[in-house]
Amino acid sequence: MKKLLLFLVVLVYSCGNTSYFEGVGIPARESNRGDYGIVNLDGELVVDFELDERPSIMVENWAHFENIDGGISYVNSQGEYVSTTHESSLLSNEGHVLVRLNDGQLALLNNELKLVHTLVGIEEAGSVSEGLIKVKNSDGYWGFINLQNQEVIKPKYYDVKSFREGLAVVMEEGEDEVLYGVIDTKGNEVIGMTSKYSYLTSFSEGLSIFEKDDRMGYLNTEGKEVISSDNWREAWPFFNGMATVEGSDREYGLIDTDGEFLIKTREFMPIKLYNDLAINRGSNRKYGFMDIDRKLVTRTEFEEIMPFLGQGAYAKDGSEWMYINKDGDDIGEFKESIRLLYHEEFTESIYKHNAPFDLDQTLSSTFVDLNAFYDEIIDPNYGFLSKFNNNENFDTDFLDGLIKDKFDLTTSSSVLDNISKYTSRIDTYAIYGTHMEYDENIKFSIRFYFDNTVVNKEKSDFRSVNPEAKLRSIRINLRFQNKGYGRGAELQGKLYAIINKKLNNEDWSDYYEDFYTSDGRTISLSSEYSNLYLIIDYPEVD
Repeated sequence: MKKLLLFLVVLVYSCGNTSYFEGVGIPARESNRGDYGIVNLDGELVVDFELDERPSIMVENWAHFENIDGGISYVNSQGEYVSTTHESSLLSNEGHVLVRLNDGQLALLNNELKLVHTLVGIEEAGSVSEGLIKVKNSDGYWGFINLQNQEVIKPKYYDVKSFREGLAVVMEEGEDEVLYGVIDTKGNEVIGMTSKYSYLTSFSEGLSIFEKDDRMGYLNTEGKEVISSDNWREAWPFFNGMATVEGSDREYGLIDTDGEFLIKTREFMPIKLYNDLAINRGSNRKYGFMDIDRKLVTRTEFEEIMPFLGQGAYAKDGSEWMYINKDGDDIGEFKESIRLLYHEEFTESIYKHNAPFDLDQTLSSTFVDLNAFYDEIIDPNYGFLSKFNNNENFDTDFLDGLIKDKFDLTTSSSVLDNISKYTSRIDTYAIYGTHMEYDENIKFSIRFYFDNTVVNKEKSDFRSVNPEAKLRSIRINLRFQNKGYGRGAELQGKLYAIINKKLNNEDWSDYYEDFYTSDGRTISLSSEYSNLYLIIDYPEVD
């Protein structure tokens, strides 16, 4: 039997009502200026009003929020807090959370928020859905990996939707249009790639919504159009054998799996029944509940209202939210009033996706490999710049050979021939006419400063390095592009932390100040929009 994870979590029964979406909580606030808390769908306060920042909705008993000073904090329904340095986070699904780490890489956490896998080389990814994660590689193609970070479906698609009911909608680029198809969890095409549809949704109760030309309807898993109309403006996924459609009159109706109307297009808002009740907006522009026969069960007297998802439903009476039963009576036990309930995204998602949040949400990697850049270029013992120091004569031929071998850059003449005999510096950009490219995100140039002219002043038949010239400092100009573009200040802080960690500095200063290596060199950092400047000053030598 196919899994319907995150569709309908129908596990708890109380007072004759079914509780949907167990483990979900909604951010709330006692006043416009007060702290935030979280209430569940059974009218209970599960996180007290003590959060300074607005949290996400709670899913699988975890919610998260961004700290003022950076990083992501998580809170669960037991009021336990976990602070992290992660940059961003999706919501928990199937016991796992996709996050962006503080170095910009994507990673997967388990339900204890412990790191399971770092998704190296993945540029973008979505939540776990039916044990699979949609991922985009560095070539820009989408595929799927499993929880063990193993490739299951090779990246080859222009775009994909997450798996639902064992199927995923996939897209390929045609010559002048996008082709849609459907695959199973092994990558087999269940519905072949075709250009006849302009849109396909994920499957719900075995049906996908399609659009083509001026028609809209529902497609089954065999690719057969089982319901179709040229009189609809929009359609919603099936839920408990029923689906909302919006007619050309801009009013809403409810159909069954045969496409027959249970409620004709006459309502002011989409119709979705939870515990046999749908939200009804009256002519007075207030809300209540009705049954499938359009019989008013709860009077339309509330300014706002949420679906009837648990023992009761949240409804706003005047300026306060209550938790009401079907008669509209307040059955909540909140000690304080709730003035704000941030339910809009959740409510929209359960209508559009039959899930607490959109499973097709993604995070993008912002990873710029500053660690490797430090190791290969800056490291005082093994990096590119370790080949130069202020105790020996500067070898321009050696410099040229290193750059040629490592970065495939050459000059039409010797390095010395490209330097004025009056200058006391060597600039790789001036010599080679371009920056050295470290990877797709980092280009850089180097300027060497000396305490004397670089070229020997003595007359000779050929140029040579001035033996009196000692290296005083090195200035590295990093130019960020692609994922580094516009992030100069941010990446300055990251590089500062990397260097301090690599050199085991105990005295951490603000990263706008100088800090020192064990051999006495002074390292300074500064930045602009997409540039970072690193200056290494050497101690004077007698």
